[in-house]
Amino acid sequence: MKNKNVIYDSTYKGHPINTNAEKHQGCYEDILQNTKGILDTQIAKHNKVHVARFDLRFPAEYSAHSDNDAISKCKDTFTRKLKRNGSDPKMLWVREQSREKHQHYHCFVAVDGNKHQAPQKLHAEVEKHWNRALDIDENTQGLVHHCNRDRKGDSVQNSYNLRRNDDNFQEEYDKCLMHFSYLAKVNTKGYEPKGKHMFGCSQWKHVPIG
Repeated sequence: MKNKNVIYDSTYKGHPINTNAEKHQGCYEDILQNTKGILDTQIAKHNKVHVARFDLRFPAEYSAHSDNDAISKCKDTFTRKLKRNGSDPKMLWVREQSREKHQHYHCFVAVDGNKHQAPQKLHAEVEKHWNRALDIDENTQGLVHHCNRDRKGDSVQNSYNLRRNDDNFQEEYDKCLMHFSYLAKVNTKGYEPKGKHMFGCSQWKHVPIG
């Protein structure tokens, strides 16, 4: 699953992405491919798609394993719950770690936009499944970052509603892919233990939108 192909171009398959060749800031191609693949698969299936961003972290004093078992378990139970209520979820996570004690995970989930139009319920649901995966109190708060504030505390967009028939669909699609291409950035990746994946995602079918 790990692929060393890095893209420094300003676009991927004709769409803008979060790179800067002058600063040697690139994106992993395989993560970009899976990000776009999930978006395109969902858009082909649903006339409306809601895409929500969130980060998952470990408690400060938690004895976290170096593997990805917790995020894998969380993804499986979270998406299974959403499938049962007809949300048709597809999720992608990436593992990152710099100087902190534990790795953390940047994630997004794309669901049927006829079932969800805002991220709050998705964030509340994933919080339960992340806490269960860590075997801590289900009501523990603060480990799921909603990604709705920047480092200065200013409000930022953390979700997108993509409506296939809207006049501004292509503009919103490009904004969404640009945003989530951040998850493919090279910086703070590559520190996972040997044999452990830097990302994981739901299965998708190749149905390019553009």
